[in-house]
Amino acid sequence: MKMKVKKLFNKAKEKYGSVFWDDTELAITLNPYRSGPLDDWCFTATAMDLDGNLWDVVWYPKPNAEVEDWDNPDVAILVEEGYYLDD
Repeated sequence: MKMKVKKLFNKAKEKYGSVFWDDTELAITLNPYRSGPLDDWCFTATAMDLDGNLWDVVWYPKPNAEVEDWDNPDVAILVEEGYYLDD
């Protein structure tokens, strides 16, 4: 079970990169996309950790509508524990 998660993690990390939230490395699982209303939007992407948990990662743009540091998200939220684990 852990090998499957590690393989998925490494594949996502290679394709989309990874970020750290506190001491937890998160492999991004899709390209960040714009989300939210026009006057209060952000970039968001799903991610996973090596324990098989699903995360949501958020970057808020600067006034020029650019993200200055994709390696440092503004928020990362644990969405579901064990999401990537087999039943």
